Amino acid sequence: MRRWLGLMGVAVAVAALAASAQWGSSGTSASAHEAGSASVGESEAANATEASLEAQDTVSPGAFAGSFAPPSTCDVKTFLVGAGTKTIDVAVSATLPTNDVTLALLDPAGTQVEYSDTLTSPEAVHHASSSIPPGTWTVKVCPFANPTVPYIAPYDYNGVFTTTTVPVPSVPGLPGGGPTSPPAGDAGTPTPTRSVGSIAFSPETIVDPQRTEGEPVNFIAPDGTYWESGPFGTSTQQSFVHHSTDGGLEFHTVSATGLRPDAPPGGGDTDLAVDDQGYVYFSDLEGLVNVGTSVSNDNGNTWRKNTLGAQEVGVDRQWYAIDNGITGAATDNTVFLVYRQTPLGSQILSSPGSTGKSDVAGGLVWTNAASAPGQLAISSGAPCGKLFFDPLSRNLYMPCGKGDHIELVIGHVAPGQRTNIDFRTVELPPAPPKGDPTTVFPWVAFDKAGNVMVVWIDGSDRNVYESVSTDRGAAWSTPSKLNTPPATTNTFPEVAGGAAGTFAVTWYGNDSTKSSDNQPANTSVEASGYPWYGYVAVVTHADTLKPNVAQQTFTAHPMHYGYICNSGTACTSGRTMADYFDVAFDKQGAIRIVFDDESSQYRQAHLMEVRQLLGARPKTPMSDPAGDALVPHYSGTGPGPNKPGLDFTALALSQPRNGVLRVRMSLAKLADLTPPPGKTATVWLTRFQAKSVLPNGAEAYRIFYVGAKSVAGAKPTFFAGSGDDPTGCISASSGCKILIYPAEQTLTSGAVSGNTITIDVSLRQGFGSTAQRAVDGSTLYSVTALSYGENADADVYAEGDATHSFDYALGGVPGSAPQPTSVSRGRR
Repeated sequence: MRRWLGLMGVAVAVAALAASAQWGSSGTSASAHEAGSASVGESEAANATEASLEAQDTVSPGAFAGSFAPPSTCDVKTFLVGAGTKTIDVAVSATLPTNDVTLALLDPAGTQVEYSDTLTSPEAVHHASSSIPPGTWTVKVCPFANPTVPYIAPYDYNGVFTTTTVPVPSVPGLPGGGPTSPPAGDAGTPTPTRSVGSIAFSPETIVDPQRTEGEPVNFIAPDGTYWESGPFGTSTQQSFVHHSTDGGLEFHTVSATGLRPDAPPGGGDTDLAVDDQGYVYFSDLEGLVNVGTSVSNDNGNTWRKNTLGAQEVGVDRQWYAIDNGITGAATDNTVFLVYRQTPLGSQILSSPGSTGKSDVAGGLVWTNAASAPGQLAISSGAPCGKLFFDPLSRNLYMPCGKGDHIELVIGHVAPGQRTNIDFRTVELPPAPPKGDPTTVFPWVAFDKAGNVMVVWIDGSDRNVYESVSTDRGAAWSTPSKLNTPPATTNTFPEVAGGAAGTFAVTWYGNDSTKSSDNQPANTSVEASGYPWYGYVAVVTHADTLKPNVAQQTFTAHPMHYGYICNSGTACTSGRTMADYFDVAFDKQGAIRIVFDDESSQYRQAHLMEVRQLLGARPKTPMSDPAGDALVPHYSGTGPGPNKPGLDFTALALSQPRNGVLRVRMSLAKLADLTPPPGKTATVWLTRFQAKSVLPNGAEAYRIFYVGAKSVAGAKPTFFAGSGDDPTGCISASSGCKILIYPAEQTLTSGAVSGNTITIDVSLRQGFGSTAQRAVDGSTLYSVTALSYGENADADVYAEGDATHSFDYALGGVPGSAPQPTSVSRGRR
């Protein structure tokens, strides 16, 4: 509790600093400063003329750097511009983003033609004309006369001066007039060919073996590491972040305490993004009132938080988008944040990218990004899907449901631009049924060539539709239905862009003609007749009118049964998965999907990830890299040391005889069984899912587990289980929230030999004597070994290691073998 209060104090201090920086403290309003009017620009230019100016040599366009000196000394750079130039772009970034500078561009006659003065660095100007005079052009970088935050040395900046001889057009086809814009152009009607998808997907990787979590997001960072986040519920004030440094084969909770990474409150909608510096941005809805934004500059070990990121109250469903700029430096990065304020609509804010741990503004202090100060209603549609930034077109895209069609918000962002962005809307054609497209959420993506696809569910027929633009939003193809039976009723569509003309569209689907809102409760016996699967359709040649759609499942067994509510916060049940899941392409071009598997006995949102396999399918025995059992994995002082007694080297399954499973867990070193700091016991556990039933007989893919436990370093004992709600979890008002693995069945059929733990268990009698505790299927799914420290079964465990997952074929439904009394000899 004391630590939480300390973190809250830090968050309040950051928020107070952010507030003083954002809304001003020296008599100059932030909105007037942000407007950057001509009169202000002329006054600044006059002041600069009177100030001492540093002499500069005239150079060719390119990167440049310099220094200014508060309160009034500007820096001047001159550049040679050749004949035939049609555009000039200049962007400058102060080394410290809180050092507020202005930027002016002067033509060879000394006339100021462009001026930029936003609240924070960087500043950017764009000058386009069919008759740009050749000669010496001047750039002036000046300190703002009345900064809201005092200047701090160094007073350096970096800049880029670029020219082109071809005019850069405005975003093609963007109509004026905001939300009442006319429809976009007609790009034609696709005639798709269809095939059965043949992608091999991995077994489900367990992202978190304890915490349940709805609407997960995945983010493949520029360095290839994998980040995930999602909410735990406002009743708990917790939300979580998970990180994988091995490409999604093993995840760990980003927390030193097993709770949220930053200070509470929270627990609502979350999003996460990572920039090209490796800095992580995490946002969380604060009690359905405001948005908290946090930044980590050390891979999640420590966080700084502003609990009041929004400029209004009563906001929800926030999203991030990252512009990594045109250089590899941190100073030209921008973080965009959008949220919906009811009843006014959606607003997009911006913040400089973080420059390091001493930066109190980047990712924490937010300014309206729109061209009109205080503009809220960038779209009259709602709800709106996630905001994305395409670095190729330099466009921001956000899809919103409106009436019977999708309205796409588009904003073109010049290099270094953070404010004064002209957000306009394009009205896409409706799908043929012309039903409500606001089944959460519409989604947008772009491929590597800049082609754009929007996907949504039509409320009339519950099918997945897509429309494509190859000209950045000017014209759109007639919406085309993607799904085919058995995906008859569908929900939660998403899309990710890959190579040119290639998109991966994902959704949940089942073969019923009933709406998901009218299906039986997922805990009922009747729900067994309404199994849901995860689907993916890979669309190739999407940039033509003859695309190919290859549809398949990405889950090997049902991931949910029955009712899914699509009414957001108005739902009274059926919303454990919340409103969406997420798909992405990794750096190797493989599809990565993070989602909720609710097929277990708990019927809760177990967080899983699958990946497109580019090599052999994982199988037993599964080796595991050494040195990755760090305790803790994250803390204020960084990762802890590797603990050899928790460090798996291999996991193997075999059957010494029909109906009996042998589990062999090998560790780096079992000589020292001392539990992790702060815990009294060490546990080694192998977990899998298999077809079985609930206590009421409804179909389930139950979680089963076999393990060994050492208390205070003593000789291990052995156990098995397959808990039910509430015996197998820590529950809250919304049901099972944190899974636990109690020793329900004590086993004598275990042994330790050297560094290997071996346990034999009957697949039909070893987990309990009742029918719902028996393995009824021929496959064990997501077999994974876990090591951790605990103080009791009902505890938030201290994570050690996790092996990579694999599926195990039993060769048929297991026979009824008695539970062994010892580790028997037999086939290994």
